[in-house]
This record gives sequence, C-alpha cells and structure tokens, in this order.
Amino acid sequence: MNRKRNPSFIQKVKQKLVSPTAWLTLVVFSILLVTGTTIASSLAQNPAQKAGNAREQAYAGFQGKIGRTLAESTPWWTPQPPSVLGDKSLASSRTTAAPKGAPNIVVFLIDDLGFSDLGPYGSEISTPNIDKLAANGLRFNNFTTHQLCSPTRASLLTGLNAHSAGVGWVAEGNPGFPGYAGEIQSNVVTLAEILHSNGYSTLLTGKWHLTQTYDRTATASLNSWPLQRGFEHFFGFLDGLEHPQKPHILYEDNTPISVDRYPENFLTTDYWTEKAIALLKQAKTKSPEKPFFLYFANNAVHSPFNIHPADLAKYKGKYDVGWDVLRQQRYQKQLASKLIPADTQLPPPNPGVKAWNTLSAEDKKLFARYQEAYAAFVDNLDQNFGKLYQYLESTGQLNNTIIIVASDNGGSGEGGANGTTNVARHYSGLPDDKALDISRFELIGSPQTAPHYPIGWATVSNTPLKLYKFFTLGGGRRNPLIVSYPAKIKDLGATRTQFTHITDITPTLLELTGIKHPDRFNGKPTKPLEGISFAYLLNNANTPSQRTEQYYENSGNRGYYKDGWYAVTDHQTGKPFSDSEWQLYNLNKDYSESNNVANQYPEKVKKLAAAFDAAAFKYQVYPLLESPEHGGVPPYIKEKVKPKTFHTGELVLEPDILPLVSDRDYTIQVKAQYKAGDRGVILAHGGQEVGYIFYIEDGKLYYEHNNYGQSIKFPAVPLEPGQLNIDLNYDALGKRQGSGRLSLNGQQVAAGKLGLTFGGFPYEGLDIGKDARSPVSWDLYKKYGVFKYTGAIEQVKYIPGSPAPDAQEE
Repeated sequence: MNRKRNPSFIQKVKQKLVSPTAWLTLVVFSILLVTGTTIASSLAQNPAQKAGNAREQAYAGFQGKIGRTLAESTPWWTPQPPSVLGDKSLASSRTTAAPKGAPNIVVFLIDDLGFSDLGPYGSEISTPNIDKLAANGLRFNNFTTHQLCSPTRASLLTGLNAHSAGVGWVAEGNPGFPGYAGEIQSNVVTLAEILHSNGYSTLLTGKWHLTQTYDRTATASLNSWPLQRGFEHFFGFLDGLEHPQKPHILYEDNTPISVDRYPENFLTTDYWTEKAIALLKQAKTKSPEKPFFLYFANNAVHSPFNIHPADLAKYKGKYDVGWDVLRQQRYQKQLASKLIPADTQLPPPNPGVKAWNTLSAEDKKLFARYQEAYAAFVDNLDQNFGKLYQYLESTGQLNNTIIIVASDNGGSGEGGANGTTNVARHYSGLPDDKALDISRFELIGSPQTAPHYPIGWATVSNTPLKLYKFFTLGGGRRNPLIVSYPAKIKDLGATRTQFTHITDITPTLLELTGIKHPDRFNGKPTKPLEGISFAYLLNNANTPSQRTEQYYENSGNRGYYKDGWYAVTDHQTGKPFSDSEWQLYNLNKDYSESNNVANQYPEKVKKLAAAFDAAAFKYQVYPLLESPEHGGVPPYIKEKVKPKTFHTGELVLEPDILPLVSDRDYTIQVKAQYKAGDRGVILAHGGQEVGYIFYIEDGKLYYEHNNYGQSIKFPAVPLEPGQLNIDLNYDALGKRQGSGRLSLNGQQVAAGKLGLTFGGFPYEGLDIGKDARSPVSWDLYKKYGVFKYTGAIEQVKYIPGSPAPDAQEE
C-alpha cells in the first residue's frame, strides 16, 4: 500500500501550535513513517525478566514482535479483520432479571468539551440544566480521561484502560498491535452487555466510534457495532465526527437511514434527544419493570460548530472582549466557587496564542464569531439535556436514576491559530485560507460552513490547564464530571477532589446496581476490571482516594500519576524518545501543572518513568506510536484498492470509495443515457467541505471540483441525445496536487488543474443519480435540491491507478 507523507496535526501543534494540520489525514491513507526511534533509558531499567513476563501475559497469542518502540516491533494481523473472528450477539448471552430496585442509568457524554466550558466549572455560557444537575449532585475536579474520543469511550464502556480494551487510538487505525485494534477486543465485555444480560433495557443515541473504518459498511462484519456489543437499540453514527446539520450517514439499529435532504432546522443533538426520549418511553411501555441504561453519546461539541440561528444570536458580541479577558474571568470564577485550590496558578497562554490586543480588528471580529458559534453549540447541548432531565423528572423516574455528565477529552486545538470555516482543510493538513473564511463570515454556524475556533479559545476552554486534546498534560486529560443520584447522594452541590479516572465509571455503576462483572461471557473468559469504583465518594467528602496511580499515553506522549505526583512528556513527533522529555509536577501543590520540578526530583522522575514502562507492557501500550498507522496497513485493507463498479440506488459509503481516489491516480467511467430535456446529477462524491460532481443542465455536461471550499469548474460540454460514455482521468502530481482530463465518448473535451488530492476526506460517500445530504455545490443545491437525474445511468466504475509520485510505499 502506498501512503503520502503528510505532516500530522499533532506534530505541528507540538511545534508551538502556529499552524493547523490534521489527525484524520493519518487515517489509513496518509501516514507519516517513523523509523529508528529510541526510548529513554529510564524506561528500560526495569529487570528484563519482569518486562518479559509482562509481555507474555499481556500479548499472549500475538504473533508479531512487541518492543517499546516501532523500530523494535513487528506488526501482525489475523487473516481477517478482528471483528470477524467469532460471533457476538445479544441472543447468545443468558439474561436474568435486574436486582430489585436497581437504578436507571444515564451517561451523557460530551465530545471535546473543555474543563471550564460548563457553568459549574467557571463558564459564562448559559447551561442552566447542567447547573441544576450539579446543584443536585456532585462535581469532580480531579477526574481524568484518555486524550481522544475512541479510547475514552472504550474505557467508559468496559472499565478497562483503552489500550487494554484494544482502542489505544481513534478507531480509524489498526497498525497491527493489540492495543490499537480500533475495536473493543473480543475477550472484553461491555457495560451494555453486562447490564442487558442482567435485565436492563440498553439504549444508545449519538456517536459510537468504536468500529474500524472498514467495518463501517453494509457488507462488513457487524460484530463491533452497537447492537452486537450489548445495545438493544441505536440511533446515531459510527464515525468520529459528523456535520451537525448535514450528517453524511445515520443509522437505526444496524440499518442505514436513507435521507436525501434533512429538514430545514435539523440538528443532530436535537435528533439524539428526540430519539432518546422515544426509546425510553418505548422501553417503559414494553417492559415497565425493567430499569434502563441510556448511553447518550454526543458529537457535540466536537467541530464543526453548527447551530440554530437563534442560539447563535444569544451570544452576539459577548466575546468581543477576547480570549485573554475571558480566560481570566473563568479562572476567577473557579477560584470563587472553590472548584480549584486557592493557590492554583493560571499558566501563561499556550504556545502560539497571540495576545488579543495585538490582533487586527478583522481578526478579532472573525475569531469572536467562532467562539459565539461554539458557545451556542454548548448552549444547545444544555437545552437538550434539559429536555431529557425534564422527561425523567415529570415521569417520576429521576429519583432512582444515576446521571453522569462528562467530557471525553479536553477542548480541541485542531482549529489552529486562526480557526477555520472548513474544518476539513485542517483535518486534511492544509494551510489556512483566511480570506475565504472572512468572505464566509455571515455563514459561520450555518449548513454552508464547518467551523472550528482558534487555539486562543481552546486555551480558554481548558482554563486553568495547559494544552489540549491529544496531550497528556492537564488540558488533554482532566475533564468535567458531574454525578447525580437523588436516591443516594445527600451531599448535594458538593465538590469531590479525590483522583478518579474514566476506567472507574463502569465499576462504580456495577457496584451501585448490585451487579458483578462476569468472569466469563458468551462462554469465554473476560478480562477483569482495571477501574476502581468511586461509589464510596458519593456521601463522603473526606475519605482518601482509593485510586492512587494511573498511566496516560497518546501519540507518543506519556504520563504517569502516583500519589499526587505526575511525570509527563510533551513528545515532539519524529524525535527520539528521551529522558529529557519528562516533566514533573506535584499536583498536591500545583493543580494547573505550572511548575516543572523535574530537575529538583530526578529520582522521582526515574521511578515514575519506570512505573510507566511497567504499565505500558501490562496494558498493551507498547509499542509507542506517533500515529496508529505507523505499524503498516492490514492486508484486508490493501485488498480494497481495486476496480469497483457501482449503480444507481446503491449505498456507497466512505470506506467503499475513498481508498480508490486517495492521493493516487484514478479513472472514473460513467455509462449513461441522455435524451433531450434530461437533467440532474450523474454522480457526486463528497459534500460541502470537499468533493466533486458531474451533472447535466440545459443540455450540457458539467464537472465541478470542490477544492476544500473553492470551486473549480471545467467548461460546459454540449450534449447530443444517446449513449454517454463519460471518463475522468485524474493524475496525482505529487505534493497533493492533481489535474484531470474529461472525455466524452472517447474524445477529450476538457482538462486542467483540480487542486488538492483527497486525504481523510471526503467523509461523505458516493451518490449516483443525485447529490443527497451535504451538497458538493451549494449553488446547484439552492437551485434544485438533490437534483435527481431524469435519465438512465447504467453504471459508474472507479479504477484506482498508481499512487502519487511522493506517496510512501509500505
């Protein structure tokens, strides 16, 4: 398989965050190859026998080689995708009645919400419903997660560390090592599976993101989909992100929902809430005696920030004061409410964040608008939580319902220094186009844009912590957690300062329900819990924390916490792992990790580094990978790069089509019939962020290439009635540039540059005979909507060719 050498988002963020790039481009078809890395000698000082025993236990059955780094390791995949091995279904697990009086459970997980973005955590954003929850429950100020969405979601649902569950990075990657399989391992049982087999109704709305990219198609194994992992019903999506107003594909249970055009005011958060309440009503009507587990897994407030105009209008002008003032205000609120210790320092702004008063008036206006959109998104999320809360309250179910509200990781720096109106540019590793963003100022937050805020606002989001999502410093791993259980919690409105981790949620819920974690499930042994219940904290503010240590790792960033001390690295992508990377913080005295004391306590650093090393072997963290694809590409993915033929009405999702056009030459061959008066879309791949479209209008054939928000059009081609053989030959020229040659019935009719090759986008698949959901061309969509072709399309064939000249052969 060939891969493009494309700088990762993480690399550029770590290089002082002065320009945005992407992590999604590192998905399967764009890889930064790392060779010859070494690891800190302090990590290698554990006895060899101890490390060897850890490897034997944690990596039993693995037929590759495991070392501390990629250079010391060899990937291995089973002959088939891991999800195909063995069957998983609800029918195969024996079900017993729930314990008498067992509580209902609602887990309301928020995506990319920073530590300070909710009212109880210092925010100025209106969140009255979550504020009410905190006043009637507990807020935690020392709760941590993994630093990415998929790992956190895997830990939340299993009570295991993410690598141990098989999801050490986002689900798009499978580099051939057990800790990075992209799906929950078959010997790991989920909370939904446990609760369902113990008499619970199990329901999910929103984001899953625990299925490998190439298992997200109609023809793939469904073994890692929600219904096969314990949920009775699912309304949502399988991928890592969606456009809130124009999602590319939604699912009901195991079935894609066929939508050509969403309602005018559609918003995913509203939809998840509507479906969640409907599922709860349905469950209680069908089995009123059964408790329920609702996993409400938001894609809000992950970018893009698209919201209702009325919500956006509420925040007009509120961020004109800038990020420096707002960060200070949030910090003061946190101190005043005693959320954070009185001696907490506010660190300097993160690297690359310019002082607000040094920005131009034009930049201030644009950047404030991005934050207005983000605030409106948080506001809408709270409104929807309020609808769910009100339903539980009005139906008398609130008292015996455990409600958990948490974020999966810190606020995101993926918007770079300037933000963007088209987040696909950043996820695909492209530079800013501020002129384009300014021209679309009035559209920010509307369906025609896909916005993300600049790192200045992400810094505010994570107040008073440093850095962002991805990073093992506080801004990446320390997040809001609110727990409510009216029947049990009496210490209302209090704050818990004890150390807790995402792995602890499943054990806590099992203890509170009186259900044991099974040693065996579906006839097979299961991995034991690695989390620790924090039920003991619900009415005891002063008891010492039962969790005293925890490892962290993401993209080569390492961290280890023990007894209030935290050793952490800010690893620079492409550089050797070394002793000099380790920082040390005494969190008992330095809540915000402002004072690095590594030089004062070298022996403490050495011990914590060694503890990380032991944990990394125990929990399948090794080898350290700066991207999940560094290990190579599975054979079953390579096999997908071959000619494919599609037909009208066929559902062609991203994994079916993107490999055929990603940073390589390709040919598209269309066979269609045309008679006078026929018009409409022949095919459309992608959507408003990036893509291309063939259509017929007024007797002419048009080809338009949406180059990440900039339209490139070939001259219109007049048509004669009869057979149409339309060919587009695309040439990948290197440096992500490309050109195309359009032919009709064997004669070349147009040619020219077509901008950038595709990387992690288009996220929306292929439409034949229409342009459904997110339009490639908004001008065309405004005129005709999905614009179905009135003639006949016999077939569309894609023929992948050679990789781009500078693509990396693996």
